[in-house]
Amino acid sequence: MSGGSLGSREIRLVCRLQPGSRGIDGILEALKAASYTLDGNNILRGSLRAELRATSLSGDEVVILVKSAEPDEFRSFLNLLVRECWYVDVYYHLRGGDIKAAAGDLGIQLPEDGVYRSRVRFSGVELKVDAYPKHGALTVSYRAGWREVNSGAALRIHEKILGMGGGRGIIGKLLGWIR
Repeated sequence: MSGGSLGSREIRLVCRLQPGSRGIDGILEALKAASYTLDGNNILRGSLRAELRATSLSGDEVVILVKSAEPDEFRSFLNLLVRECWYVDVYYHLRGGDIKAAAGDLGIQLPEDGVYRSRVRFSGVELKVDAYPKHGALTVSYRAGWREVNSGAALRIHEKILGMGGGRGIIGKLLGWIR
């Protein structure tokens, strides 16, 4: 996700607003206060490019699509959201070659056909994995709150799923084993 577009990757954040919160207005004010640029539905700062996609009819959920961001920018953005949201459900939707790479990095052996559903623990967080090899699609999701962001688990998950942080070479794998 290095600065450019995600291409065959999509990260969808679903922010569950806290009961009694100011709704989407609270999130927008927090973004402005943190020097994010709001241009229509677009959210911009540094390498982060995101889009406000939808708000639930009841106004208690906000959906944001992250189009690009360096890992540290993604962590900062998620950190801001968990301050304004009760929790954030993070969904990584992968296609093509990214599927096998992410599955391998998570230690998952995907079937050639059919549907694969499992739960995997990584960095103390339970990840839900849904794969549809025939359709070339993989979704990895988890719930992020203060603990996941402040402990660094959200950043490690992000780097693991997207194959960042040390690369995929032998050095990167050795560093991954050490963590």
